[in-house]
Amino acid sequence: MKMAKNNLATGGRRAVLTIIVLLARVVSASNAEEYGECAFGLPGSSNATTVSSSELEAAILDAAAYDKNVRPSLAVSGTLDAAADVVEVQLWVTAYNLIELTQTLLLSGFLRTYWTDPRLAYGAPGPDCAAAAAEEPWVLSEARYASIWRPDTYSENAKEIDAREDASSGTRIYANGSVYDARFVNAELSCKLHVDLLPFDRHVCHMAVGSFTQGTRDLVYTARLGTDDDEAVVSHGAPAANLWELERTSAAHVVVNYGEPASYANVELKLHLKREPMYHVSYSMIPAILFVAVSYNGFFIDRFQGPARVANALLPVLVLRVLQNAVFARLELISYRIYLAEFLMIAMFLACFCVFEYGAVHHFLAIEKAAKDRRDVLTKMAKRLQSEEDAAHGAPPRTKALAAARHHRSVVCRPSPERVNGMMIDGTAHEPHDDVEQQQQETKDDPGDSVPHDVTASSSSDVAAPQGVVLARNDDAEDAGAAKRHFRASRTASQLASQYEAMRTRHTNLAVLIRKSSQWFAGTSSHESHADDTDYEPPSCDPTRERDEAEMRRIFDKFDYDKSEAIDAYEVACLLRYYGIFVDAECARATMCHYRFCEGKLIPKNRRAVTFTFQELKKFITYYDDKYSIGVTTRTFVSKPTSLQLDIACRILFLPACFVIFFLHWIWWFPANKGKN
Repeated sequence: MKMAKNNLATGGRRAVLTIIVLLARVVSASNAEEYGECAFGLPGSSNATTVSSSELEAAILDAAAYDKNVRPSLAVSGTLDAAADVVEVQLWVTAYNLIELTQTLLLSGFLRTYWTDPRLAYGAPGPDCAAAAAEEPWVLSEARYASIWRPDTYSENAKEIDAREDASSGTRIYANGSVYDARFVNAELSCKLHVDLLPFDRHVCHMAVGSFTQGTRDLVYTARLGTDDDEAVVSHGAPAANLWELERTSAAHVVVNYGEPASYANVELKLHLKREPMYHVSYSMIPAILFVAVSYNGFFIDRFQGPARVANALLPVLVLRVLQNAVFARLELISYRIYLAEFLMIAMFLACFCVFEYGAVHHFLAIEKAAKDRRDVLTKMAKRLQSEEDAAHGAPPRTKALAAARHHRSVVCRPSPERVNGMMIDGTAHEPHDDVEQQQQETKDDPGDSVPHDVTASSSSDVAAPQGVVLARNDDAEDAGAAKRHFRASRTASQLASQYEAMRTRHTNLAVLIRKSSQWFAGTSSHESHADDTDYEPPSCDPTRERDEAEMRRIFDKFDYDKSEAIDAYEVACLLRYYGIFVDAECARATMCHYRFCEGKLIPKNRRAVTFTFQELKKFITYYDDKYSIGVTTRTFVSKPTSLQLDIACRILFLPACFVIFFLHWIWWFPANKGKN
């Protein structure tokens, strides 16, 4: 019975132990499932004992042998001359943007750091883990983030950086002690821009990563190349702005000395950025070209329409200034040359040229108006000279009233008390010597009409008044004839001559009296006051004749380029242009031939030999508009006013000049800067 009881007790204990083992395995499996990881072997064990990641953290990090303040190589070797630890960095870019005004690169992404710490090595997972799960690393919990040694990584060119320590970041430790740390960062990096080729510029911005306190003897930073494209900077995210394209990435290792004995080994993670030019091309360059074309349109507006021309010229200048401000508002103050700024400046210069061109046109319009004024003065002067010459070569023209008196044979003579000096015939004054000639001629032609001298006193008293006569129509022909004969007999030639001399004497004495009175009031000397009439010109002398003659001669000599005392067609064309008549030499030659035809002068067969003397020029200018002008028969460029010539020249040359200027500007910039950046 005892043996049976003992066997039963032994079997019961075995069953209990089996149940305990099964329960332990269940607990271990549930514990592994809780952490989502395989169970790891403790350091130094032969994988006989497996624990969870939390137990592994406690076994390694809470041990007295681990000091997080000592770098791995120094802790393992135990000597001060231990080798430097190597830290590899890699940047995964998710978003970026380049701010030109502040020259800042806004960067978002994961900064990955790799190093090896042998003190964190542990055993491989047990056989109960699957093959894929056995390769998973030990994920350090957030509570233990500061419990391991970490390199004091910082960015030298970071204006501001924010590294998150949340679910987006983490630290993984592999069985051989390799550590991988990833932190999501938002960084503002200083990026020196040189925008001389704007909007076709390229830039290289970098993130300088290194140790803040440990030099090259302790830590060396290097770039970790990616597995896919072997690049230290990996970018698979869309950029934050559409103005920039990430062409490629690269890395560079630099050793920096900040003025200290120690040097620091840093790594620069570079981003090669290219600007998308279509924004500035579409909203800056094309509008500039269009407004230059608007300025060009002003050359086709009538030059006499000043407000329209000024508005058309000034509006593009203002718009181009606004475009310049929009470009410079995105840039910091710079002192070097920029392609886009020069492009807009050239466009503004071309638009300003249109403003200056109309200023020149307006100046020439003023000159042309002055030429027309000179032409009016010249015409009046020439007509005055011509009238004086006509009067000098013939008798003064008879008045219309005298001609009417000769036509009306039947007249009645009545005294005219209103007449003071001379005579009035039908209300028109004329000199007495005209009456003498009139009477003598009519008496000679009609001797039978002479009247005897023994006329009655009554009739004689009616007509012998020395003041003058008034002729009027009489219905009775006989009475009119008798009165006419009586008038002729009473007014003999000697009487009229004596009256004319007396009247002339009175006029001369009155003129001398007026002149002496003015001299006396002006305080002249007694010698001048008693000067006789020989010191003065006769009353019929025109004081402006000599001046007009000299001015006309000066004009003739001015355009007589060869000093031959005769001006040819070209010189006449220049003279006419000076006085606001715009013709070329051919038109001037035709007009000169027309003048000779109108004056009945011979025209040379060789039309190029036609010339004008001084006297011919005076008459030609005097009656140019009335008789000799044939109009502008040629439409050549030379025959147009200077103001119109300037507009025509700009219409033809402005657009080709703009094309050449912009093309040369492009050639100057881009072949010279080929391969830059």
